Amino acid sequence: MSFFPDKLDTFHLFLGKEYISLLIWEKGETFIAKEYAKVSLDVGKEWFEKIIVESGIVYTKYPVKGVYPYLPYGAKITRAITEKVHQFLEEDGHEPIVFPSLVPLSLFKREVDFFKGFMPEALLASKKLSGEELDEPLVLRPTSEVPIYYVFSQLLTSYKQLPLKVYQTVTVYRIETKATAPLLRLREVFLFNEAHVFCKSKEEAEKLFERAINVYKKIYDYFKIPYIIIQSPPWDLFPGAIENYDFITVLPDGKVLELASVINLGQKFAKAFKIIFQDADKENKYVWQLCYGIGIDRLLASLIWLHGDSRGLVLHPGIAPIQVVVVSIPTKPELTEAAKKYVKDLKLEQRVYVDEDPEKTPGWKFYHWEQRGVPVRIEIGRRELENKTLTLVDRINFDKRNIPASSANEEINKLLARIREDLWKRAVEKVSKSFKDNLYATEIEFTEEECLRIEDEKNLSTLGKIVDSNFLPEKYYGKIIFGKKY
Repeated sequence: MSFFPDKLDTFHLFLGKEYISLLIWEKGETFIAKEYAKVSLDVGKEWFEKIIVESGIVYTKYPVKGVYPYLPYGAKITRAITEKVHQFLEEDGHEPIVFPSLVPLSLFKREVDFFKGFMPEALLASKKLSGEELDEPLVLRPTSEVPIYYVFSQLLTSYKQLPLKVYQTVTVYRIETKATAPLLRLREVFLFNEAHVFCKSKEEAEKLFERAINVYKKIYDYFKIPYIIIQSPPWDLFPGAIENYDFITVLPDGKVLELASVINLGQKFAKAFKIIFQDADKENKYVWQLCYGIGIDRLLASLIWLHGDSRGLVLHPGIAPIQVVVVSIPTKPELTEAAKKYVKDLKLEQRVYVDEDPEKTPGWKFYHWEQRGVPVRIEIGRRELENKTLTLVDRINFDKRNIPASSANEEINKLLARIREDLWKRAVEKVSKSFKDNLYATEIEFTEEECLRIEDEKNLSTLGKIVDSNFLPEKYYGKIIFGKKY
């Protein structure tokens, strides 16, 4: 055990990651601000469902099953995630679009496999509340292939317009399952990012298929999410697809979460919607198409569960609404004002919030902002003000150190970079353990008969063939993987 005094403002007793904060306010009067239990990474489904409510991510008691409104803190985080996804797509040449959610039923039926595939889960509106029938029933989009391909069948005429890559982030509706779960299994998916690509040739489509996979790799690498890329079973493809790759991760409860899909549609939709262009030799040809999508809700779920710990969220600095929270010790108006001015004069580059609440103790504030996952805390007491220093505490390891105020930006940026790498190590530790304990990978023929045999033996579902990963050893590549999924 070691004892670190901080003038007469704060004392900390440390025992590994377990500590007690003692606040010395006036003339030696001591208050216990917060007694912390040891930090644990063993967080399960109950923890996940509790923390997304207590930290202000979503509201879970909305009176429609599978629908969970985002609250302000959650909306800010998802906005940051979405903007980052858009940035990666636009850097790769994707153009934004915004398409309607209502699709005429007759149009939705054009691609037969697609229509049959979504029949069990798509929603249909056929009348007004007054009871008056609509001229034609309208499908609420489960995904946007139909409206997008209809419109671009009217707009694409020349090879000079190709390849064309477009994307949007929209709400989609799917009544997939009775077993709904916040962020994991929804009926109204609030934030579905989908991209659609129109190509001149099969070869161009195959090249851009690989490129799309690489874009998604960059996205998940940025967010520090361990993933496995699997080739979907040929008998279980996205409706209308000829080839389907999924990005998956394994959550601490042992279940697999599908993060994203990259799909080669070939010419099936092009022929159904007559998407025809004229090539350089003036010949009319059908386009070749790809589509791929990321569920932002599920990406958020993986960030929360794989990075979080028993104290709450641990937010990736890139998506944290507040990167640095400032707490004055003790909480006195004159000290809080001095701390506020002190921080303002530093001109910090990060997203900074000074907690000025005079009704809350420093211990309460520590707990609150740790639960909300703020990456860095600055503690300012009389000693810091007198010596022109700052005390930094990081959310992931709770390391505490005093730095010169003049080097604040440099030191905080270094700390945020280190937190990113520590989040990656934490996530890999969780996913690797869950993979080992709950999934089964084997070398068998990739046939429906063989996979069904393993499903019966292991009571697991066929996920697909492993083709790549950012954390698994290469010895797993080519193996067929089985598990339980959301």
